[in-house]
Amino acid sequence: MKGYIESNIYDDEEIIYRARVSIIPLIIYVIPVILFVILTSIVNNIWFSVLAVFVMILCIIGLIRAIISISAIELAITDRRIIGKRGFINIRVLEAPLNKVTAVSIKKGLLGHIFNYGHINIDVFSCKYEYGFIQKPEVFKQELMKLI
Repeated sequence: MKGYIESNIYDDEEIIYRARVSIIPLIIYVIPVILFVILTSIVNNIWFSVLAVFVMILCIIGLIRAIISISAIELAITDRRIIGKRGFINIRVLEAPLNKVTAVSIKKGLLGHIFNYGHINIDVFSCKYEYGFIQKPEVFKQELMKLI
């Protein structure tokens, strides 16, 4: 199945760099579920079991939301423009010639520094676009800066 970028690229246009989305942020939701499953099997307390089920339901809902959000991010640099799409229902699209990009910035948290992922902010004149959970955001920025 073709993604947004492949569907909207010109025949004579070449993808220079395609950003990859990190799945590391999903760990935030998986680890508590695993811990509560282990602790529930060890501790035979009904209130702890109720709390564990409640926390697991919240984590599973967060995990599903994160999976949908992460799977709906596409970002690439071509030899002519930058193309991006973010969102599943509320879609935000970026298609701009390279000479219209005014600034690129990177934002990383603690886990982002440890596992090398972050948010890329792209300014195109008066519009700002943010793409989250991008692997190696510095490489993306370097590749973009080479072309503009």
